[in-house]
Amino acid sequence: MDEKEPADGAPARRGSLPRRVTERVRRLPRLVVVAIAAVLALAVAGGVTVALTAEDAESTASPVELTRRFLEAVRAKDIRGAFALTDVPQPTDTPDGTFLDPRALRGDWRVVGLREQPRRATTTPTATVDYTLRGPGDLAGHGELLFAKADGERWRVGNPTVKVTIPYSPLRYVDVNAMHVAREYDDRRATPAYALLPGLYDFYGRDTTQLVTESPKLRFVTQTRDGDGAGTVQAPALEDLAWWDAIDQHVAARIDECARKPALYTPGCPFGAAESITVRTSGEPVPVTAIQDIAWTVLEPSLVDRKPAGRQVLADYLPVVSADGQAGRVRLSATGLTPANQRIAFTAECDIATANVLRAGVAADGSLALWAGGPPYRACGIGDQG
Repeated sequence: MDEKEPADGAPARRGSLPRRVTERVRRLPRLVVVAIAAVLALAVAGGVTVALTAEDAESTASPVELTRRFLEAVRAKDIRGAFALTDVPQPTDTPDGTFLDPRALRGDWRVVGLREQPRRATTTPTATVDYTLRGPGDLAGHGELLFAKADGERWRVGNPTVKVTIPYSPLRYVDVNAMHVAREYDDRRATPAYALLPGLYDFYGRDTTQLVTESPKLRFVTQTRDGDGAGTVQAPALEDLAWWDAIDQHVAARIDECARKPALYTPGCPFGAAESITVRTSGEPVPVTAIQDIAWTVLEPSLVDRKPAGRQVLADYLPVVSADGQAGRVRLSATGLTPANQRIAFTAECDIATANVLRAGVAADGSLALWAGGPPYRACGIGDQG
């Protein structure tokens, strides 16, 4: 039985087009219908082609092309994009990853040369690409990136970062481009090394009155043929003459504080006495032990040695001497037991240590930073009864 077509205005059957639409399509010229079908087919095919092309470019990019992409990502401060081209996880711990930060990168350089070295026959495919960077003026940097094939398919950068050592110094901070990072001085730890991406860096380039100008500060950091280290960056010297009075006041205050301690020795103080002191009596000198009733008196205060005159570089430790260039002195007054178990009063003079007493430097905010060293005290001389 033939199905009747719905009258005009009647709803179309489920799954069919309205009669007026089908009539209009039937009236279209055959060439137009064919053209529409062709356009739809090309659109679908084009989508598939684009997807395959992007994936193919990622998997077949040469080491030279990946080197260009990696360096351009670094220059654009796109750290995540740079590490996406490597098989190395981005360091995030301290100090290693401290300067893997866009603030520590600058973009006033460009890639001017790329060349892949001849490949060697190895079981695992590897490649090496030499690159040349150019910065302001005549600044240039040369380095190399090492590649291996990830899963045997895609090339990946194997050495994305460069290790730079910045030793501890009187500067209690590190400057790398626009990053200013405070750090504590700790000579018990190894010299800190930081991971940096290749590029142009300005170390300690902040314009402060304490820093002595050193040129050049601006330098390229690149991966080198003999390893991934870029050497050592030394902190600049300091102009410290304006701080002498403040340093002397600190030394005097510290010695006075130590003298107020009723102990033979207080850790960190530049003077002290042993638990047994030889004391002159009316007879032969005798050792005195079980020392009590301890009191210290500063006889000759210490100052920071200012020689040689003129511009001075703050050292890790400042030598501390008296006004005449000798060791400062303090007097110990106490009581102790003789071998005859007799408690006697005595006094003894002791030198103030001249070395390893005080460290001075510049804090992260540019102010003077002073902190105690760990000086060994000098043994006191022979004491006198009374």
